[in-house]
Amino acid sequence: MNTILTFSGLLFVFLGLAYMYRPSWILTINKFARERIFCDARVILERRQKGLLFLLCSVLLFYWSYSRALYSPTRIMDYFVSTDRMFYQARNNFRVGEYGKADRACLKILSREPENSEALYLLAASRYLSGDKSGAEEVWSKAELVRAMTPMAQQFRDVCLRFKRPTTL
Repeated sequence: MNTILTFSGLLFVFLGLAYMYRPSWILTINKFARERIFCDARVILERRQKGLLFLLCSVLLFYWSYSRALYSPTRIMDYFVSTDRMFYQARNNFRVGEYGKADRACLKILSREPENSEALYLLAASRYLSGDKSGAEEVWSKAELVRAMTPMAQQFRDVCLRFKRPTTL
């Protein structure tokens, strides 16, 4: 995407400079476009094929931008993504072993809802499994203070208890 934006920027710089300093180039490009691309015969005879091509390209670009916005969250998207969606992403990251991503998602959830027991237990489990035992203990103590037991919170509490040793977590 950055390559396309960079190329588009360079194209507009080139066009701007050509309009200001080399108008003969613009006239040549315009003449070529009128004769080859926007020829009346081609426009009339091939309008449906070209129209379909442009529509398909627009659908592809709209889908590309939508999927990019949906699956690569930015700061703006963080405001529009629900807490349930973030927890779903955190849980999936935890299940595939990406504990750092699960940790970051849980922290985003807790910035919105500090008393979210599911996120607290998941954060404790991900920190413990990533090797941060002191951080896991700290989060575990917060989670035990909240102690709101939903089925999902109970599931991650059980994960923490499974790895719990008498002196840790």
